[in-house]
Amino acid sequence: WSMRPCIPVDLPAIYDLAKATYGTDSNSVPAEFSYEHMRWQLLDSPSGPFRGFVGEAAGRLVGFYGVIPVDFVFHGDRVAGSLSLLTMTHPAFQRKGILSALATAVYEQREQEGASLTYGFPNENSLHGLVSRLQWRHLATLDVFARPLNPTAIARKIAPVAMVPTIAGAMLGPFWGRPQATPDSGPKISEVDRFDGRVDQLAERRRHCHALFRLRDSAYLNWRFRECP
Repeated sequence: WSMRPCIPVDLPAIYDLAKATYGTDSNSVPAEFSYEHMRWQLLDSPSGPFRGFVGEAAGRLVGFYGVIPVDFVFHGDRVAGSLSLLTMTHPAFQRKGILSALATAVYEQREQEGASLTYGFPNENSLHGLVSRLQWRHLATLDVFARPLNPTAIARKIAPVAMVPTIAGAMLGPFWGRPQATPDSGPKISEVDRFDGRVDQLAERRRHCHALFRLRDSAYLNWRFRECP
């Protein structure tokens, strides 16, 4: 196999590689992505298009490692970083060092471009290799919190119809009794269809609130929530 920098025309082949790599694994989000979603994620970020390298063998892609540029605020100053995503090696070409070689090339490219750090959310299959071979530091294992929005529908899937009210009531119990907001009780909440300059003002006001955080200005929020396919 050989490797080279990835270019936008490789995206259809990368999408096919994702399907071959992840298959129907319910723990891997890319299995549910549309091609349009992947294209949006890799090409349309307001911080710039993705950086990546691919591995090739016999005229087809067998590996991909990429990051998308991300803007951070570090002690009040804007700094460049990256988010690692869509790491994959074709099942027939695993354990050949492809991931390590591709990732190292991407990190070197980002360092030359002035990026300060790359972060990611690896699954259990990727975590050990990133820490042991690519010098990643495992900062924390994140808890997952869930809020049931339709407990009755959930209860219908796990119990006879007669028991649904009881189960739904138990699931809703923790949420009863919350105080209802009144017009004079505080900030007003309204729906918007696009984030505007007020979000940028908010981002500026919280520039010194934390030592390090991802910049969430209007450009980022519109890309992430309004333009996502």
